[in-house]
Amino acid sequence: MKLKYKYFYNFENFFLILFLIILFFPKLDLIEIPNYWQGIRLEDIALVTYGLIILLNYEEKIVNNQHLKIFKSLLFFFIIIFISSFIGKLSSNPIEIVSLIRVLEYTIIIILLSNLDLTRGNFIKFIKIYLFANLIFIILQKFGIVGSFTSIGYLDPSHPQNTRSIGLTGGSWEIGVIFSICYFIIIKYEKPNYKITFLYFFLILLINIISENRMNAIGFVLANIIFLKHILSRKQYFRSLIILFLFGIISFLFLKDYNISGIDRLLNTSYSDAIVLLKNFAFYQELPPLESLDNSLWSLWYRLSLWSKLIIPYTENFYTILFGSGLYTIYFESTVLRIIFTTGIIGLIYTVYKIKEIELYILVYFIIVGLTLDIFNSMKIFSFVMLYYRFFDENYSYRRN
Repeated sequence: MKLKYKYFYNFENFFLILFLIILFFPKLDLIEIPNYWQGIRLEDIALVTYGLIILLNYEEKIVNNQHLKIFKSLLFFFIIIFISSFIGKLSSNPIEIVSLIRVLEYTIIIILLSNLDLTRGNFIKFIKIYLFANLIFIILQKFGIVGSFTSIGYLDPSHPQNTRSIGLTGGSWEIGVIFSICYFIIIKYEKPNYKITFLYFFLILLINIISENRMNAIGFVLANIIFLKHILSRKQYFRSLIILFLFGIISFLFLKDYNISGIDRLLNTSYSDAIVLLKNFAFYQELPPLESLDNSLWSLWYRLSLWSKLIIPYTENFYTILFGSGLYTIYFESTVLRIIFTTGIIGLIYTVYKIKEIELYILVYFIIVGLTLDIFNSMKIFSFVMLYYRFFDENYSYRRN
């Protein structure tokens, strides 16, 4: 029986639960999809449920919320992705239908989030509980008591992938980004005192370090140099910079040789060799044998080898260069290259034009982390970022009124 909008007030809590499932529920496949690591999960079912409610009640104007307007630039970018995928298909490039479905899921997430009756204070409490639960799981994982939920399912404590901190997020790189976005939400909208802010900063920095993703840690620190300047007083800000500088010096002088998880990876990376590796790849499309490199550069070498293959469909013809080849692969291992390869010069110009709407510290964070991480390939990261901007719109509206 078709539901009518006048009865929908009974479903407000149900819709909130759907969004909480998307944000917080661990990765766990309910139905496997052949030839794909990721199957159908509870968050997919939650989105299909909400999508069907929208379709079956379109006459009731469920999607009728002013919050949806703040996402119109992103929704238009989704349209560009579909156009680019059509052009890529015409150019005989394969298109990943699963990735196109993910774009549709993201659209439903935006609609769901825009039409939720959110209480910011209560939602921040949910975020704190989520962070605490992840910290507990990280500790249990470090002691080998529990395993982790990842894209390939549940991994027991002895699995090699559990050498990095994962928590409940599904990946070591995801936990750093999600914790960082949660940190920005809490500090910006709750505005805790200096000591609590400082405690949050070092806690999130520690998680970024022990999850052993260098770009996460570097991006978080650089973004905070900009972010905290607008949050703290001048005295508190400069005191924080001095403490951070001393922490970096102490880590470099006394901790880098103690094989502390994450710190040795961050400090012992050959950054000069990484720059040379990037330069030779960018200008000459050359990659040395993996065995000839320091193992701190292996992850970069892997990405460069992947990019060398991904650039071929993009340069198929003039139209793919201009409009992109669409979603012809699931993983680009770079948000920046995903934009270029997927939507071409047109999409890149549109993105550059629209980034003026993004706060500087968030932009710095996304660019640095997005150089080597395909961050918005994660539904959870996307949902947390959209939640941040839903709160941002409310904050702006209150200030304006």
